Amino acid sequence: MLMREGNMGDKYEETRHNIGWMAADRIQANPELQFDQWQSRYSGMIAKGVNPKDGCTLWVLKPLTFMNLSGCSVATAAEGLGLGLGDICVMHDDIDLAPGRVKMKRGGSTAGHNGLKSINAELSGSGEWDWRDFGGDKCD
Repeated sequence: MLMREGNMGDKYEETRHNIGWMAADRIQANPELQFDQWQSRYSGMIAKGVNPKDGCTLWVLKPLTFMNLSGCSVATAAEGLGLGLGDICVMHDDIDLAPGRVKMKRGGSTAGHNGLKSINAELSGSGEWDWRDFGGDKCD
């Protein structure tokens, strides 16, 4: 399951806080991955895609909670879909990366990111899930 971090509302729509939402929308719109339409479930919007080349399923989740409370949505979706920690990848903004840069890792520190803290707390505090950090300016 690919999960994005972001906040709802026009105030955040085109800001670095929603870089994960923007990426999730682009992935869901990819015609090669054969995604269903967004559905309202797990305190968020979720879409199921299938890669026709290998039959692999990809779930994309956009929690409709504010970023600081996104852990509940992620944990509920993971449980409902029968996913383990190794099946989860979180996309979020990282002000310590230059705009346009992406960092991939498994586990590590939340570095004070409240959305990651929430997810980590709901997923047993292990931090052993994949992260995709997208660079963004410190100011929007």
